[in-house]
Amino acid sequence: MDAVHSLLGSCLLVNDDVKRDSTDLPYYHYHDVYEIYLLLTGTRYMIIDGNVFETNGGDVAIIRPGELHRSYGDASYDGICFNFSNNYLSRYYTPEAKSALLKCLHTKIISLPEDIVTEIVRLSAACRQRPELGFAYFSTILGLLSSQTATRKAGSPLSGNNKELAKITSYIGSHYAEIRNLDELCSKLFISKGYLCSFFKKHTGETVIHYINSLKIQHACVLLSDTDKSIGMIADECGFESTAYFNRVFKSYVGSTPGAFRKSRILTQGTRLYTETSE
Repeated sequence: MDAVHSLLGSCLLVNDDVKRDSTDLPYYHYHDVYEIYLLLTGTRYMIIDGNVFETNGGDVAIIRPGELHRSYGDASYDGICFNFSNNYLSRYYTPEAKSALLKCLHTKIISLPEDIVTEIVRLSAACRQRPELGFAYFSTILGLLSSQTATRKAGSPLSGNNKELAKITSYIGSHYAEIRNLDELCSKLFISKGYLCSFFKKHTGETVIHYINSLKIQHACVLLSDTDKSIGMIADECGFESTAYFNRVFKSYVGSTPGAFRKSRILTQGTRLYTETSE
């Protein structure tokens, strides 16, 4: 399972996703960034947060950082994918504004009317053509999506192995800061450590520990960017036994120490650098 660790960046990535006779990936995966996916043509089934959603042209999937997900369906389809981090949002929105204005980020699937789809396609092109104004265009997209949350789609509960994986990741997502070791986690889930490790690896391609630490580091990056809490306090709040261990794990995931990461965020937010990129 590939975890896209791009928390150091403050960029918006916008990509056209054109698939012809593609093969569905067998593994679940996750990102430490938000993903907004607008399906333009075709039918895809999105598995997000323990539910499966049928999506068609004009439907938007919103996947939050750390959420395990995968899709399957038509081999040929078209869409537009937006990726951005919490750091990107923090450059322009206060935590209070994010909560009040960005309702779409707390929704899974939204069905859009044709005129809104057309406008988002136009704005996505503008993001790439005028990257220095990327956030102005993208904030309009977020506003359009948030205005359409009443048309959200309901999903169907998973069954079998998918349901069991969702149960495991749901518990981890709610309690990762409290999990100190796998024995403790297994006792809460009422399964053996051997079964948990092999089951999780089989369905995601990576270890349980890597996934847990990814969520801890993701939360730490938000705290380092949005609060003035000490590094020791953040290490404790994210579930690390010591600041030294937190520093080692943080650097292995992000590529810098927590202190260097915080300084880079202060510099970026203070100078309001425009670094939107596109592919």
